[in-house]
Amino acid sequence: NALLGLACIVLFSLVRTEIVIYNTREVCAGVAVRPPKLPKRDWRFLWSWLFPVFCASEQDIYDSCGLDALVFDRFLRLCLKFFAPVCAMSVGLALPLNAARGNGAGLIDRTMLANNVRGG
Repeated sequence: NALLGLACIVLFSLVRTEIVIYNTREVCAGVAVRPPKLPKRDWRFLWSWLFPVFCASEQDIYDSCGLDALVFDRFLRLCLKFFAPVCAMSVGLALPLNAARGNGAGLIDRTMLANNVRGG
């Protein structure tokens, strides 16, 4: 899953300047307020768009994308603030428990949820 996610990020970074759908508001003639320009592809193409996107202020998002995008962005940030610690605590508890009940399994098999058998 991690390799697939990384491949999608690299693919997006390669095609974001070439395909119009990723920058429609920049090229559309009827748009009054355009979003700030993202850096073009260079040797840092994988990370060049991350900093401007994650550091955009709420006022910039509201001015360039509207209220619906601002509410969606705030919702995603709230989800990240809630689920990141929950995920870290869950992994911190589940991995040692599963590894301790390994039942002679290999390294990967010891970390699986199916490893916890009732009554055993």
